Amino acid sequence: MSFSTQFKAEICQAKRHCSSCVQAMLYGMLLFNSGVTSRKIAFISESKDTASQFAYDLVEITGAIMTVSTIDTRSKRSRFHYMASACDERDILEIQNRFFPKGEPDFKQIRTEWMKQNCCKTAFLRGAFLACGVMMDPHSEYHVEFTLPREELCLPLLELLNGFLELDFRVSTRNQHWIVYLKESQQIE
Repeated sequence: MSFSTQFKAEICQAKRHCSSCVQAMLYGMLLFNSGVTSRKIAFISESKDTASQFAYDLVEITGAIMTVSTIDTRSKRSRFHYMASACDERDILEIQNRFFPKGEPDFKQIRTEWMKQNCCKTAFLRGAFLACGVMMDPHSEYHVEFTLPREELCLPLLELLNGFLELDFRVSTRNQHWIVYLKESQQIE
């Protein structure tokens, strides 16, 4: 198990301070995962803990019927991925209405109604990290990054990370993906 996968398992176990924290984390997971569209809710992760937590929290918040399945990817990094998905059209509609009232996710701005308290902003960032983040083992290299599924999310995430956390995240591109990253060891610690 990679360091990043272990770290994500720990994040899934983190205490939520209020009901808005759960919604903020789910919103981060939904917004920053490429499996969410106007017609489907499918959260895909290399971490079984992350996919299971996503499904559990959505069931608790919306009552949706969720399934967690294994996908054999045969990729170099991980043989298996896990997908938590809603299959029923009414459940998909309920999730979309709760998190994306216009029916389609708006990737140009981050909705902040669940982030009035700092604990909720932290929960949102945990969700974003669970969806598209990676952290290298600090014993070998200091590096944390978010590989964004859409370019439009770059600026809103960068503003939230650098403004709220007062860090110096930067932006780069790699293989036609937008990367928001931090390499400075003191800031990562």
